[in-house]
Amino acid sequence: MSDAPALSRTGVRGLGFQVRDTGEYKEKYRLYATAQWSEGGMQQQKIRSISIRGIPRAARRIAKVLVSCHPSHEGKDVEEMTEICWEALEELIMQIHRTGQYPTDKGLDTDRRLQAVHDFVEDSPLLSSE
Repeated sequence: MSDAPALSRTGVRGLGFQVRDTGEYKEKYRLYATAQWSEGGMQQQKIRSISIRGIPRAARRIAKVLVSCHPSHEGKDVEEMTEICWEALEELIMQIHRTGQYPTDKGLDTDRRLQAVHDFVEDSPLLSSE
């Protein structure tokens, strides 16, 4: 098994995106950035909320994890990696928003997940819903 997982929908090795059901908060579905890597044969993951922190802060925190833990990004500059993560997350979120399609193979609560993306874009001062 390779230490580097396949490219995610973000196009950046180890960087993932999900809309998850929090199950207990007023805003039931939130957007998250994830860093994923393999360590000692075990899959590892760190998750950071985009809904709470915004894309820039979530991207920075995930970039730090990727640079320190993912073999494909070892030795990269954290600032450069932050920019790469930020652009990839923003592009994917806007693509989902524009197309009206949430990329999932599970088919669970797709409409609610898509609505969470729409709400995030419309409420975000950094994103233009065009």
